[in-house]
Amino acid sequence: MYSRRIFIDEIFPQIDLVQGQTTVINSLDLNYYPNLRGPYNMDPSVSDGIIDNINDSWAGITRLINTTDFEQSNVEYLEFWLMDPFLEGNQNSGGKLTFNLGNISEDIIKDGRKQYENGLPEDGDISLLPTTSWGTVVPQNQSLVYAFSSVGDARINQDVGIDGYDDNEEAAVFSAFADLSDPANDNYNYFLNKTGSIFERYMDYNGLDGNSPETISNTDRGSSTFPDVEDINRDNTMNTIDSYFEYELEISPNSLSNLNNPYIIDRKEKNVNLPNGTSELVRWYQFRIPINEPTSSIGGISDFRSIRFMRMYLTEFTQNTIFRFGTLELVRSDWRKYQLSLDEEIDNNNDTTDFSVGIIGIQENEESYVSPPGVEREQFNNNNTIVRQNEQS
Repeated sequence: MYSRRIFIDEIFPQIDLVQGQTTVINSLDLNYYPNLRGPYNMDPSVSDGIIDNINDSWAGITRLINTTDFEQSNVEYLEFWLMDPFLEGNQNSGGKLTFNLGNISEDIIKDGRKQYENGLPEDGDISLLPTTSWGTVVPQNQSLVYAFSSVGDARINQDVGIDGYDDNEEAAVFSAFADLSDPANDNYNYFLNKTGSIFERYMDYNGLDGNSPETISNTDRGSSTFPDVEDINRDNTMNTIDSYFEYELEISPNSLSNLNNPYIIDRKEKNVNLPNGTSELVRWYQFRIPINEPTSSIGGISDFRSIRFMRMYLTEFTQNTIFRFGTLELVRSDWRKYQLSLDEEIDNNNDTTDFSVGIIGIQENEESYVSPPGVEREQFNNNNTIVRQNEQS
């Protein structure tokens, strides 16, 4: 159910495809294990790899945003289609899904020092490097370019992750984890080199230690050719400022079934044929979050003129939960709101108008959208294929 391919007509059956266009949606899939220790978690209480107090667990991802001025671009919403994470009928009570928009610290290991793998010694001798408050080591030379050395074993010695240590050095520094094969839990493994389910084979794919091998093959290759650095937007500086808007959503069976949930604007139920020959009922939910209505703001941020990063993280989940996003996008409008009052009242205390701009269309909301009488969808002839265009209000 949660590892199968998702086809376009499952969510958007009204979209016509041209010849040669892929029929599969490249979904964003997040598999969250709240009881498993994450990379660089060196708390001695989790030396066995298991987190006992899962109520304090969290997991998240961060990415850069290229268009940073949301006011000029008139970005109004964060929208996404989410497959129901609770379809398999277990006793998962859910948790919180939180988005952050703004300036987010790029300091993964909170030591205040910028780590970049290509700044580590090419010979692997880290004895002269300064040690941070977290016990890790960082380069001393200035970072000018992000590229590995190609001389001898330099890449192997440098491609060790954000802590600056290989496995043997990690075991020596963090003695509580010395019995583990990967003390920092940061090793990379190509999915074809592991066994088990698709979730188990991809469990180490985001590892940073050894994810840029010099030699590759069809069954063993890296995830990146560039060094791992604490510089997400590649501007040669490490941002340490946390100043962002926060949007918190409850994701639980009760919140998804609540017809009055203000963030859910559309629901779909589909019978989907699975690869094993069976069929299952799948539910999809379309969320729309107004960016000018944050749950809270952190660090004194006051406007949307410099939104450089986006972070998404999960909390309060007590069981393994899989999120499958069919879409995840920032939505801008061609219309701008006039924020001032149109009456003659000076203080405007009695103005309770609620004004919002949104769309509903036949391609995304075919079950709830009704075409006006006499309106026919425009058609394009593309490579001898008739492609119906979208119609929306």
